[in-house]
Amino acid sequence: MLAVFRSLGELVGTERIVQLVRIIGAATASMAEAETALLRSSVEAPLVDSQDYVEIARSYVGVVTDMLPQLSDAIDTLHRHHLDSIGRRYSDSGATPSSTNTVDLTVGFADLSGYTSLSGRLDADALVAMIDAFESIAFDLALDLVDAAAADARLPPLRVGLAFGPVIVRGGDMYGPFVNLAARLCAAARPDTIVVSDGLERRLRPLTDRYHFAGPDHHTLAGFSGVVPAYRLTRG
Repeated sequence: MLAVFRSLGELVGTERIVQLVRIIGAATASMAEAETALLRSSVEAPLVDSQDYVEIARSYVGVVTDMLPQLSDAIDTLHRHHLDSIGRRYSDSGATPSSTNTVDLTVGFADLSGYTSLSGRLDADALVAMIDAFESIAFDLALDLVDAAAADARLPPLRVGLAFGPVIVRGGDMYGPFVNLAARLCAAARPDTIVVSDGLERRLRPLTDRYHFAGPDHHTLAGFSGVVPAYRLTRG
């Protein structure tokens, strides 16, 4: 790993490669945490109850010798597909490279209404069920996401904020005023509602068969001067 990072550092510079190392470390740590938690809860816990420790050992040996190499190959394949997909996102939009990697994107935030108080009232099993239900739909488009949450009895109502504009993509994350705007619009949205910036409304306005916009409403948002116009998005 050090040899790979040294070679990349010669290409992009030490400071940038150290940042990449941190991101790779955090991402792979999250993967390992998820994998370990899955095995402990789904494989080990049932066997611990029966005190079948030999079978626990056999199960982990099987995972390490059979499943882990397959998982490593799958992760490599998935990584390559992500590189291809993200590369096409830049090329298809004609984004001009820059030292800050600033590109025009739509940023979205989704929030489970009343999550803090609700999570304090649920037992561990119910909370896990709610989290699993949310994560199973959390990568859909905003309209589908709100509909899916409304149809799932395990989930409280969802609210979403969307904003379009130039954002800095760096270190696997996004930064800039339009990221902050999306977060503030999400906080201002009512349950079961999607609130979008006027910039996104202008871009989607011609697609009347797919989208409908109500408003504008004017919001006073923390960190933004004056009132901010925004629209409520529903299906066309």
